[in-house]
Amino acid sequence: MASASLLRDGQVVFRGAVEPVARPKDPRSRLRTIAVGGTLSLGEQVPPGVYTLEVNVASGRKRRAVQWTDFEVRR
Repeated sequence: MASASLLRDGQVVFRGAVEPVARPKDPRSRLRTIAVGGTLSLGEQVPPGVYTLEVNVASGRKRRAVQWTDFEVRR
């Protein structure tokens, strides 16, 4: 399962829906990387500032990966 969140000053301002991640069709596959993608349209209502986009991917209860990137909105 994968989800994305948008944070400003450490507070969540947007949380996307939890989406399933496609698994390899071959159950013996030892695939270490699964490519996922999407879009997030911020719109004009988002005030300028520094934000963090955080992506969470979980596989079962014990395996989890989190990546994030900071960016700035300017007007």
